[in-house]
Amino acid sequence: MDMRENNRVLIVDGHPVMRAGLAAVIRGTDCLEVCGEAGDAFEAVGLVETLQPDLVVVDLCLPDRPGIEFVKDICERNPLLRVLVVSQQANDTFAEHAIRAGAHGYVCKNEPLEALREAFSRVLRGQVYVSERVSTRLLARSVGRRKATMNTVDDLSDRELQVFDMIGHGLSHTHTGNCM
Repeated sequence: MDMRENNRVLIVDGHPVMRAGLAAVIRGTDCLEVCGEAGDAFEAVGLVETLQPDLVVVDLCLPDRPGIEFVKDICERNPLLRVLVVSQQANDTFAEHAIRAGAHGYVCKNEPLEALREAFSRVLRGQVYVSERVSTRLLARSVGRRKATMNTVDDLSDRELQVFDMIGHGLSHTHTGNCM
């Protein structure tokens, strides 16, 4: 898919203020328009089907479903759909899990706006985008230059990583939020 006039973007984030901020950035970017917004995965699945966006921008922390599972689902149902994860998780392990789930890019919410705009452009052109720091670590790991360790989170399953993240945030098994 190319950057053409009026690429349609669906924003999926459980935080209304974050959705508003992303919408403002998208409206201020040439060739992009917001076609819809969803606050949870259930609503987003229906909007993907009815609105037929070119790009879905999604957070990993959704109120009704783990973000990684949502990414897997919409990518399986819509193989041509481009997905960009915009997450508060500034960790290459989360980026790797998102890419494996089918996302075409991963941007941390604390990165500069230009990184976000570059991610929009690359993902819509059919490329994969991750920050330079994340890509360097992923490449180093893939060519075996990383020291082997016995206790790393890099080899956890998606669900194990989700539980590990919840524990790190002091949440119990009864927590209703679904980050990652």
